[in-house]
Amino acid sequence: MVRQMPIDHEASLTLVKEILKDDYVHLDVERLEVAEDLAAGKSTVRLWLRDTASAERPLEGQGVGLVDAVFASLVSRLRVEYPSLQTITFVRFQVNGKLEASARGGADSPGEVHLAVKNRAGRQFDFSVESRSLTAGAVRAVSACVEFFVNSERAYVVTRRALKDAEERRREDLVQSYTERLVELVKNTSYADIAERESKR
Repeated sequence: MVRQMPIDHEASLTLVKEILKDDYVHLDVERLEVAEDLAAGKSTVRLWLRDTASAERPLEGQGVGLVDAVFASLVSRLRVEYPSLQTITFVRFQVNGKLEASARGGADSPGEVHLAVKNRAGRQFDFSVESRSLTAGAVRAVSACVEFFVNSERAYVVTRRALKDAEERRREDLVQSYTERLVELVKNTSYADIAERESKR
């Protein structure tokens, strides 16, 4: 079996931000509550996102550990609007401590949290966050991952609609530009369901 190498999603993120501009969605977790059932190996979380209606109604989720539970809470709220979230899976979660930066023998050392996910095509995406709090780093890595795929889908929809408009206006220059953007965006994950939905508009 051929193993896909991790891909650099920074170029794709730059394209997504260029397309969405002020409509780019930020998923910033402001507060988190965690309950761990160590015997059962289950985690339950409640989290609040900044600048959203969830300030009144927190997101809730359960999973095998903190990362799984946070991901479940975000996806459960967003998967109807962004179905492409259901096409990604975790492949690696890792924490590396920077003990040399510690002032108290390692207890306060910053850590690099690495999260890797893959799409249905087998392409891997890596997200890294540095934090002195393992919990904060894990949450931010997961939210950065979900944020990337949410905005990738939004950019895909915007570009597909712009392409359709350009085709109807016979703007071949724009058709080529939008087509090139779509080629890049579909590298992120499958938008087959979204494409079918958009074709009926």
